[in-house]
Amino acid sequence: DNEMLDAESAKLTEAALAAMKAGDAKTFTEKFEQALRTNPGEPVTHMNYGSLLMQFAASQPPGDNQATLLNRAEGELVTAANMFQVNYKPKLAPIVSQTFFLLGEIQYFARNNPAKAKSLYEQSLKLWNHAGAQEALKRY
Repeated sequence: DNEMLDAESAKLTEAALAAMKAGDAKTFTEKFEQALRTNPGEPVTHMNYGSLLMQFAASQPPGDNQATLLNRAEGELVTAANMFQVNYKPKLAPIVSQTFFLLGEIQYFARNNPAKAKSLYEQSLKLWNHAGAQEALKRY
């Protein structure tokens, strides 16, 4: 049942976050991936994992590992965005907005695609008054 899956996924996500705070990237990844396998239809888990992978990527020196982390982050965020659009609920507007903002950041900073980034920032703002997206649009 969905409540049990949500509870189990939330427990694994909490363990992943604790591992991240402790600097344990291996356990962080294992727990988040286990949470995704437990409840693959939960877009918030995909969004959170993508967001945290972006943070890990930012802490890495430029190179293959950073690129791999960014690719994985982008994949999780795209998955979340697609899921949110299929089953949109207004109460999720802030987190959906954040998802589009983060995708914009990847396009702007990692993919050197300011036009696509701008579109994603604008999409973010259509959903919620996202301060980061407002600030990002000042670049244009």
